[in-house]
Amino acid sequence: MRHSSWKLLFLLVVRPIRFIELSEEYVRWANTPEGMAASSARNAGSHSAKQAREIRSGLIKSLAWVLAAVSTGWCAGILLGAIGVECSKSLSEYSQYLGIGVLLWATLGRGGWPMQTLEGNTPPEQVDLFVYQLLYVLGSFFLAVSASLAYGT
Repeated sequence: MRHSSWKLLFLLVVRPIRFIELSEEYVRWANTPEGMAASSARNAGSHSAKQAREIRSGLIKSLAWVLAAVSTGWCAGILLGAIGVECSKSLSEYSQYLGIGVLLWATLGRGGWPMQTLEGNTPPEQVDLFVYQLLYVLGSFFLAVSASLAYGT
């Protein structure tokens, strides 16, 4: 019983009561025989092998996000210069401050340990991780735009 991270974020922001209801539904489902069977199936096999897969998967996904954020930010900076936006020092600085602010927001806004369960699959945990990663990608994008404006054009 997993929901789209985008859907969960939307519900958290626009319909928080529905988000809470969905979270409570997940807890009820997780305690049913079906939910426990799904949990057992996810945890089947070697614990070390599962952890190794999780680490490798996380590294590959994060590399893809880093490459996407940096290349998109670089292209956006080049595009701004190409369409005639003056690549001033202040525009580069504003982009840096925006990037730093978003990264700090992600770091300080993370729910993390206080809300974590054993498996980390509840809707609040899922949306917490998603927002954290989304803000980090956005902050990195703005820093890449800044670098592109300052050095690439």
